[in-house]
Amino acid sequence: MQNDNFDQDGMNGIENNNSNFQAPPPPKSNAGKYIGIGCLVIVLIFIGLGYAGYRTLIGYMEDAVTEYTESESRELPQPLASASEAGGTLDIFDEFVYSVKNDIAVESLVLDAEQINQIINYHPDFSTIADHIFIRINEDLLFAEVSIPLGELRELSELFVGRYLNGAVELAIEMKNQRFEVYAESIEVKGQQVPEEYMSKIRTENLAKDFNRKQENKELIEKLDSISIRDGVIEIVPKNKGAI
Repeated sequence: MQNDNFDQDGMNGIENNNSNFQAPPPPKSNAGKYIGIGCLVIVLIFIGLGYAGYRTLIGYMEDAVTEYTESESRELPQPLASASEAGGTLDIFDEFVYSVKNDIAVESLVLDAEQINQIINYHPDFSTIADHIFIRINEDLLFAEVSIPLGELRELSELFVGRYLNGAVELAIEMKNQRFEVYAESIEVKGQQVPEEYMSKIRTENLAKDFNRKQENKELIEKLDSISIRDGVIEIVPKNKGAI
């Protein structure tokens, strides 16, 4: 699963059915604004979701509006803890981010799915994505259920205004040789699994490859020793590791 050469025409089966097909420009990502606060896990999730979601839409355009989007958002589960009860998790997260950014020795950050959902829903830096994503961890895979408003895709098509991408993606996430690797194992959109003929190609694509190429992200990666999912938790290990 280390092939970064997924062709931009990777869905030729769709394109060949439409002689007038013109590939839309690459989608713009808002993930960059979250990098500044260091929530690497959530950044990677959205890199994966953004790429995977758009790849399922390429080639459909107007037909995709009714086939793969919905007029109402999907109601997602909420964290078990209240905002006040999540205070300890937010403090641990903030201290880790601050320490890594300032080269201060800190213990590894270990989060289970409930804690990640608390950060998404209650941390002020993530207010724009609260209620749009819910995380589960199944052993060594991260499962993200999403309900994403597509109004910002107005430049792609006015037909996306007022529509929602409701679905889920199962991701394998780790860091190898100073680069992030994120692979989509399965994708569900509007209650339907993306056909295997497309998934077999999508699975070979490192969804974080563009993230790895940017200089500011390389500097961030250099501060980390590893990131992995194991036994139902995500662990981010800083290079400057030590007891708090």
